[in-house]
Parts: sequence; structure tokens; C-alpha cells
Amino acid sequence: MPIKKRKAYRPRNERLRLSKALIDRMAPGSKDYFVKDSEITQLHLKVTPAGNKSFLVRYRNEAGQERKYKLGGYPTLNVAKARKQASEVLLAATLGDDPAESRSALRQGETIAQYGERFLTEFAELHLRPSTIYNYQLILRNTITPIFGAKKLSALTKPDVLNLQKSLQNTPYQANRVIGFLRRLYHYAEAQGDLAADSNPTKHVRAYKEHRRETLLSEDEMEQIGHSIDVLRKQNPTSGSAYDAIIFLFLTGCRTSEALRLKWEDVDFARDVLTFRNAKSGTRTHYINPELKGFLSGLPSFNRSEWVFPGRNNTTHRVDLKKPWAAIKEHAGLSGVRLHDIRHTVLTDVAAISDIQTAAMVGGHKSIRSTMRYIHGRSEVTREVMRQAASAKGALLLSNNKTEGESE
Repeated sequence: MPIKKRKAYRPRNERLRLSKALIDRMAPGSKDYFVKDSEITQLHLKVTPAGNKSFLVRYRNEAGQERKYKLGGYPTLNVAKARKQASEVLLAATLGDDPAESRSALRQGETIAQYGERFLTEFAELHLRPSTIYNYQLILRNTITPIFGAKKLSALTKPDVLNLQKSLQNTPYQANRVIGFLRRLYHYAEAQGDLAADSNPTKHVRAYKEHRRETLLSEDEMEQIGHSIDVLRKQNPTSGSAYDAIIFLFLTGCRTSEALRLKWEDVDFARDVLTFRNAKSGTRTHYINPELKGFLSGLPSFNRSEWVFPGRNNTTHRVDLKKPWAAIKEHAGLSGVRLHDIRHTVLTDVAAISDIQTAAMVGGHKSIRSTMRYIHGRSEVTREVMRQAASAKGALLLSNNKTEGESE
């Protein structure tokens, strides 16, 4: 007899004895809600609309102020450990300490690099998409830490932020993403009580205007890229996985992060489908056409790694494609081309061959509006369409608008 799946449960302000079975059944609501433990009354479980769950303790300090102390996320922290930690926090509060205040003071003394890593672990990894986490890691470790890493969290000033923004003015898109990360990091610090309200140094720092441009690769440019990959692969055989990943981008139009996190277990040759898990718009599938199938089946990683595009030790996936792509551009003489332009090119060509809805499906977009930002008209196609339109309609329009004095 099949086992019946237990229905999801939404508590209604009652006090419950928390357990793994009960917590696993708790379904998200339209807003955050809290469940009180019947065994340790000040222990609460928080459930967010995204389904994330975490433990916290509420208590009053010696001054009678209500305080909130976050213990950790579930299931990393289980019920037994949460009760033990809650008891320790409450004992400290009874003895006159203020654990939340002590934690806040300790964290204010942390460097920006230390607090940034804590933000990634305690917040980003629990609440944000993998692609966002990956981008935040790159920004923190490659940009923020080298410049501000040793500075205390509370010491960063608005002039510091403006100087950083100015240093990145030649790459406005990157500048905006870096300032956006800092803004979110300091919002988190304020929400946690680790910094005073309205102390965010990014406040009123205006983003750069991002100018969109037609960035479509021509057939000649793609042929140059292909030739460069052939040459560089022989010169740098250890980077073969990176060159394979770039070819894969041309064959699928997927996001770089989707390609790099792809595992062989998600490539189904029998059904001609591959699955991108935890993509920006959620898990999605992609059709494997004959060209893609032939390419994938010939990759050397098939028999030696779980990752389709592994790193050098085969136990992890490649982290990024910046250096290999820079080498390709230099060899091909395409200095102004971005890696992301591959996706623009593929989705534009898909839309031209079929329609915008198909391009949205290929690109993994939830809305047509998202796809529209990627679609550009190829200038040569636009000129030909206008020529045909003028040829077809011009004679009719001109025949009905003859100048005065012209003979019939």
C-alpha cells in the first residue's frame, strides 16, 4: 500500500513543540510568520515566503528592551541544537549580559572582508539564487576585499564609495553591480542591528546610466572566434574545458553560470534533453539538437568528472571564463566584444528564425519583456526589410501623390 504524503501545514498563532517532521511540513505564506516552541517559550522558528526557515530567540535585557537574537538557519541548525543555543542565550541574558548587543559590538569591529563573508554564509546562501551568490562572491573577493577588505565595517564612508564608483566609471555596468552589492551588505548589517539605522554609506549614491548597444556577432566574427579557439586549444591544452564551455554558449544561448554548473547527470541523451538546475528563473530544460548532441558526446570530461566543464582538478566546475575569453578576443582582434554578447546573438537569431516566444523559452526567461532586452535587429536585416517594404509600397504611394502638372 503506497505511503500517503502528509499535507503541508500552516500554523495559526499556536505554540507548538517544534520537531523535524513538523518543520518540514510548514508551508510558506504570503509574508513572514513565526512559530513559538512550547518547550523553550522564547525560541521561535521564522518561515519566509520563499520557504526559508531559521531559528531565533526573543528576550528582554536589563533595561526591559525586547531583543532578537538569530541562532541560524534550518536544517543546518536542527531543533536540538537550536534549543541548546537558545538556553545559553537566555541564561546569559538572565545574568545581565545582552547577547544581541554583544554580537553587534563584535561584528562592528569586524573588517568589511570578514563581514562580507559572513553575509554570504548567513544570508546569501540561505535566501538568494545560486547565480546571485556567485556574482556576489566575485564582487566581494575580486573588487571589495582588495580595496576595502581591511577597513572596519563601521568605518566605510560615502566618499569612499564615491571614489570606488569613479574608479569603475569606464565599466558602468560593473560599477553599478559593485555599489549594489555594498548597498545590500549594509542594509543587512542595519537589519541585523550590527549598524545603526541610516548609516548605509551607499545612501543617495546614484547609479551610472547604462547605455545599451547593438552587440551582435557577425558570421565573420564567429568564424574568427572558432579559429582562435582551435589555435589556443593547442597552445593551452589545460584550458580545453573553458574553450568547450564557450562553444556550448554558442550552441545553446544559455547563461554562463548555467553552463559552468551543468552536471553530466543532467544531460539526458536518451530523451535529448538537458536540465539547468537552480537557474536564474528556476530549474528549466533545454532541447539537445543533433549538433549539440555530437558536441557533448565528444567532450573528454564525460568519463572523468561529474561536471560537463570541470576545473583543472576535475572535482569542481570551472569558476569563470574571463581569462580564456580575453585570450580569444585578443587573438581574434575583437576587443569590444563581451562574453555575454554570445547570448544576445543567439537569442536574436532564434527570434529572427522563429518568434519572440521561442526565444524566451530558449533563453529561460519568465516574461517576454526580459527577452526583449536581449533582442536586437541586425542592421543588414533591417536594411533589407526596409528596402523590400519601400519597393512593395513605394510605387502605390507615389502613384497617388503625383505633383501638380504631371500627366496621367
